[in-house]
Parts: sequence; C-alpha cells; structure tokens
Amino acid sequence: MLEEDRLAPVPAADEFLRHVRFGRDQAESTTRTYAGAVALYLTWCGCTGRDWTAAAGRLGSFMFWLRHSPGDGTPVVAGPGSEPVRGPRRINTVLAGVREFLAHATTLGAVPTFVLSQLYEVADDRDLPMQARGEGSGLRYYAKARHRAAEPHEPVGRASDEEVLALLRACRSARGRFIVLLLARAGLRRGEAVGTRREDIHFLLDASVLGCRIPGSHLHVVRRDNDNGARAKSKRSRAVPVDFLLVQAYDQYVVERDACREARNSDFVLVNLFRPPLGAPHATRSPERPLRPALPPGGPDRRRSSPRSATRIRQQRGRRRRRPGRDRRPARTRQRVQLAGLPASRSTAAAVRRRTGRRSRSQEARMTPALQLVPAPASDLLPARAKRLRALIRQRRWTF
Repeated sequence: MLEEDRLAPVPAADEFLRHVRFGRDQAESTTRTYAGAVALYLTWCGCTGRDWTAAAGRLGSFMFWLRHSPGDGTPVVAGPGSEPVRGPRRINTVLAGVREFLAHATTLGAVPTFVLSQLYEVADDRDLPMQARGEGSGLRYYAKARHRAAEPHEPVGRASDEEVLALLRACRSARGRFIVLLLARAGLRRGEAVGTRREDIHFLLDASVLGCRIPGSHLHVVRRDNDNGARAKSKRSRAVPVDFLLVQAYDQYVVERDACREARNSDFVLVNLFRPPLGAPHATRSPERPLRPALPPGGPDRRRSSPRSATRIRQQRGRRRRRPGRDRRPARTRQRVQLAGLPASRSTAAAVRRRTGRRSRSQEARMTPALQLVPAPASDLLPARAKRLRALIRQRRWTF
C-alpha cells in the first residue's frame, strides 16, 4: 500500500497485509478486501488530520464519511435527499478490516493497548441464539464490536430455475453451458470453478480405479496455488456430488475442448477456446464472459442484480435444497427407515403424497427444456449410466 503524496509504502499497512496473505494463508481476494478497507481508513485520517494510531475512538465519524464520501479525498456534503455512496453491509465490511488492522498493530506495539477498548466492548451471550450459547448453563462473555451499521434483513438474491434456463439458451458454446451448470448445480464459487483441474473431475459411478473412495459422480475442490490466480477460499478440500445434467454438459464441453490443439496439454478444465491465448486457463473474473449475451438491458450497473451474476447462479443451488416438501431428516435416519421398511404414519404419508404430487409436475416442466439443451454424447459407454441416473430422477432422489 502506497502513500499518495510520496508514493511510498505504508509500513504498518504493508506488514498487516503480508500477515493476512502469508501468515494466515488467506485468499488473495480476502487480502484485497482488507487492503481496500485500510486504504479508506488511512484516507479518512489524512483528510481529517487525525493520527491513525489514535483515531479508533472516532469511528462513528468514519462511518458517516464512508456513507457519503467516495473516498477520493473530496469534502463530504450530505444533505436531505442525498444518495449514500456505500450501504450498511459494505460499511461493516470496511469496519471489520479496520479493526483487524488496528488489532494487529496493537500486537506489534505500534498502537497503544487502550485502542482495543475503543474497538470492542465486553458483552454476554444472552442476546445470542440458543445454538451459539453452548452447553454450559452459565453466562459467557465475549468481545463485541462497538461500531456497527444496522443491516436491513433482505432475502438473498438467488437465480430462479427460469433464469438459469434462460442463461442456458443464451450460451453460444458448450463451455458456457458447462459454466452455468457448474455454478448452479454444483454451487462452486468463481475461483473454485476457474481453479478446477482435470484430475479433480471424477464423473464415474465408481472412481476406485482413480484411487478415490467416494462413490458416485463427483468433483473435488482442492485449495492450491494456480497460475491464473484462482484459489479456493476454504482451507479444507471437499467433494461435491453432481447429477447427470452436469455430467452430460461436461462430456459435450470435452468434445468442444479437444477440437482446440492448444487446450489439449492444459491441466485446467476451463481454458480459452475462442480467443488468444488459446489453451490458457481462465482468469478469476472471466467465468462470466461467456454469459455476456444474457446481460439484461441497463448496462454494467445491473451486474449484481442480473441473473447472470456468478454469485446468484451459485446460490441457486441453496435455493433448490431448501424447497418445501423435501424430507429434512438426517441422511442416516432416512437410510435406517428405508432399510427397516418402517411404514410412515397416515398423516405424514398423505402430506408427502400431496407435496410430491405437486412438485413432480413442476420438476418435469423445468427439467424437459434442460435435457433438450444438453444432449447426450455419442459415446457407447454412457447409456447405462444415463439410464440409471434418469431412474433416480424419477424416484425424486435428485431434484432440479
């Protein structure tokens, strides 16, 4: 981080960002978010003539400055009817980065220790939900942030099934359709999708021949340092199950990918096929490029509200998992009931019949266009697998 006057690095901020990136092993995007928060805080201190080591007690004025100042050093002029520059959620994100920055400077001795009392206050767990209190009966105390903007409760904007189908129709290549289904069906983040390697794809009913003990078709999300800067945010590797729609989309994409000679030697799944450099892995922000034909009218200002946003497409998987009428019992309980052959009660069976009857018709209406958009490959090795997966769909074990 550089000072604007002398273009010299700020030692405290540079040390903090190095600690976040290399000491905590955080993702590059997380480090970039912290850097933006610290830059805004130092800019505010420079505009108001305050020392950044002793300005923690004036974070209320800093919140007002964040709400109405663009952050370029111009004076704040807020009047009736003025539009806020940043919302409450963005302000809380900046405040979280500033608190981490000052707390780290406290451990290094660059900031007095009383600054922590200006950042946090002691609170008990009586206002926390029951799930967060623990099993103990006594009160527990924790450090609570003193400055926080009130965030309105808004539902998460998820892409609907109709929007996902519209994106599939707008895609002009098999790679674009695979990206849409990879985000919507598997729920991968943008960096996870771009950083996926070919060795992470296990689209087989039995992957034991590959040394993997996880049954069924799935893909692995592994955190590693990639040449394109993509990196999974989760430190733990995980396996994500996939359905036959994603498997068929991948088979169709592989045929299109093999037609490019430069892409055959790349270990990355998503590579450039239609523009130079051919065969190079996608950049972190490039998965949305094949979805540009689906951009609604209004220009780039509607990027976050657009159904083509990678975040909204990824969150569509969570929407499908929370639909009413689904058996919400644990997986072990469902397996034990099925193995034991225990009959359900009349009221429960009737409710399940009513719900599944309504849902099966809507599933068929949504699934038919998707199956037509992603045709089965011309291989003779896949009909048995596709037939079995279609049978599972009919049994409502997988939903769309």
